[in-house]
Formats: sequence, structure tokens, C-alpha cells
Amino acid sequence: MKANKLLKVLSAATIISTLAVVENSTQSNTTFAIENNAVAAKDIKNLPDGEYNITAEALKFYGAEGEASMAAAGLDTTKTKLIVRNGQYFVNVSFKPITFGGLNGYLGDLKYYDGDKTHANRNSIQNNEFNPAAIVEYYSTAETDNFVETYKKKFPGRTAYPKTLSYSVDKNKIDSNNKLETYTEVYVPVMASIGETFGTQRMILKFDLSNALNMVANTQPAPAKPAKTEATVKPETPENTQPSNKPTEPTNYIFETSMVLHMDNGESVNRHSLAYHMDYKNHRIDKDTSGILVVAKSKLAFDSLKDQFSEHSIKRWYYALVYNNFPDDSGEIDRPIGRDSKNRLRRAIDGENPKRALTRYEGMERFGNIVLIKAILETGRTHQIRVHLTSIGHPLVGDTLYGSKKDRFGADGQILHAAHLEFVHPRTGKSISFDSEPPEYFTKAVEKAKRLAGLK
Repeated sequence: MKANKLLKVLSAATIISTLAVVENSTQSNTTFAIENNAVAAKDIKNLPDGEYNITAEALKFYGAEGEASMAAAGLDTTKTKLIVRNGQYFVNVSFKPITFGGLNGYLGDLKYYDGDKTHANRNSIQNNEFNPAAIVEYYSTAETDNFVETYKKKFPGRTAYPKTLSYSVDKNKIDSNNKLETYTEVYVPVMASIGETFGTQRMILKFDLSNALNMVANTQPAPAKPAKTEATVKPETPENTQPSNKPTEPTNYIFETSMVLHMDNGESVNRHSLAYHMDYKNHRIDKDTSGILVVAKSKLAFDSLKDQFSEHSIKRWYYALVYNNFPDDSGEIDRPIGRDSKNRLRRAIDGENPKRALTRYEGMERFGNIVLIKAILETGRTHQIRVHLTSIGHPLVGDTLYGSKKDRFGADGQILHAAHLEFVHPRTGKSISFDSEPPEYFTKAVEKAKRLAGLK
């Protein structure tokens, strides 16, 4: 394979490995190991990327210093996390139901302040200076209270209460005792039932990050692997991952930077590209979906990718063929997805244990009643694109699980291709991106759609 094919990715798998570079030429593949000198943090503002258990307390915003907030009982202190990613700090906070005035209820929302005001002048913070925290996990729709309709009215489009929320914090505000004070605004429907003015409460969330330093002190970095040169070895195929009428293994590794490897299957496209010999797995694509996949092969890489997926900072989009024209050229679908209680292979809107799911879409070409779209994932739930588009009347062509059992295209699965992936390199902290051209099965489906529409 010529060197100029190194940047071309057809059906590809991306592997985060232990700091290795693979150079692909017409002669051989050579692997060079690079030494990884992990540096322990000297202070709380210089933590390595990762996830840390920390403690938190919820205090009154107004009134007596250090007095617990009315919402303090809802703070699940066992699940409070500090997330460090590429030098940026985030906190994840989880809430459980509270009892107020003899009534039980859930937290409805959390906003945070990220400006320059301090404890001394916090009272001057205006309502419009609070930003919405990101919801990373919802309760199921079955986990509810008597005030859920009030909650839905205030937040149209939501059908379940938030369980875990995340927001960014300024590490430069951590004091010499490893404490960090943040100013938040919560909405609790059960309190709103007493009076609307009680529903929204300001609260100080104060974090103690000392345990993060202890975790770093007790963790030893893994030694770097020695440099080596070796011939390419074809990986074994995991059982039950490949349809029998499709290629079962990648043919060439074509590109790898310090932690990233791509495989090129040439003209014989493996539509279900998987990474082989994986030690850690935190990214997947559906069976019968082609395109780019990233898999960690070290703890460092796994933790970094886990955080990036959790924070929804990884950029990715897909190409898909769907049925039925859209009234607009673009739009978004913000509906929680959980497991289908009637069919364990499927997922459903508001299914069991739903989690927030957001998909944006853009129409690219119309072929009569079939549309080529770009689907942009803001979250990454199982079968998300397929479930979301089916829920608004646009099932994917070839998708017999969510669409028609008899698809006239005769495809071996949904016409869906993971075309773009962009994330922060786990070690260098630099953004890297990869694009995958639609393979033959996809382009043939597009050509057939054109013929059916009389466009060719």
C-alpha cells in the first residue's frame, strides 16, 4: 500500500494503544514504542486526566454561614466525582429524592455560575448569569413523584427527572485547603408545590478535593513498553461479531499516530469494523453499521476516552439513508432512550432506565421518498440514530429491527456509516480527527435510491 493512502480511511477501526507509532509502507509495518513518563500532580490544580472521588456539601446561599440547604438531603455524596480532562476540571453531582413538608420529590434541574464573583459578593449574581448543567443520566420514567407534571411543564421535552448532572469549574478558585466553592441554582418541584417562589433555590455546593491528591499519590504509572519491530499479524475474529456473508477481518493497518491506529479493508469492505485484542472498550457501533470505531488499549487512554464520552465532547457524525421527506432541512431530536420492555434487542423512547439522547440531523440529498442525511450525535445511546429517526417517522433504509421487515433494498442491515470521529489525544491533549468515506454497500444503496426516484 502506498504511503499516500495513509490518510484515507474506508471502513475503519481506531485503537488507542500504549504510545506506539505504526508506519505503513509497501514493504512492511514497523512499530516504534515511545516512552511514557507519567508525572504525578504536585498540587490539586495539576491533576492528571482522570476521574476522582471527592466529597461535597450543599449549603444555604443566604443566611447563616455553613448551614445546610433545604436541598442538601437530595445530594448523593457517595457519587460525587471530579473529572479532569485535558487540564479542564468538571464536577459530576448526583441527586436522590428528598422529603419536604411530608412530601417526597425529585430534583428537577441544576444551574451553575462560572463568573468572577466570590463568596463576599455572591448576592449580586443575577438570575441570567446561571448556566444549565449538562444532564448525564436520567432516572427512569417509573421513578417519579406527584409533581412530575409541574416539572414537565417547566421543562418541555423532558419526561424523566435528572439523576446526575455535570458542570465545569475553575481550578484556580481551589483554595489552599483543597476546597472549591461553587454557586448553583436548583429547581425542586416538590418545593414549588408549596409556592412557586420556593421551587427555585440558590445553593452553595462546596467540594473537598483532598481525596483526589490521595488517589494520585497511591497510583503508580505503568512502565513503558520496550521498543520493538514486528511483522503485521492478522488478528483473530471475535465470535458472533461478523455476518457470515461479509469479510471477517481487516486487511491492512494504514495509519497510526502516537496512540491511534486505522485499518483499511480496501475494496473488500468489512461493514462491521471492530477493533481486535481490545483490553478496554468504551465505544461501539451497531452491528451492520460501517465506519470508525475507537477502543482503548491502556488504562490512561480508557480513562481519558471515558471522560470525553461522558462529557459529550467527542465529535462524531454518520451518514444514513432514511425513508420519507423532512419538512425542514435540519432539526434535532431530544428524547430519552431506554431498553424496550417488550423486545430486549430493541431500544425505545422512554423505555426502561431512559437516558437523555440528543441527535441533530441535516438533509443532504433527496431521492423521491428517500433522503440522504448527516446525523450528528450529541450523546451516544445504543441504537440512538435508528430509534430517534424512527420515532419521528423516518426509519433507516434496510433497518428491519426498527423499520419494515421486508425492505425493498435487499440490504444486509441499515444503511448507516460512521463517517467522522474527533477527540482529544489522551496523552498530548491535542484534538485529532478522522474521516471515513462511505464504502461500496453504501454508495450502491444511494445509486439505487436515485434509480427508484427516476433521477438516473
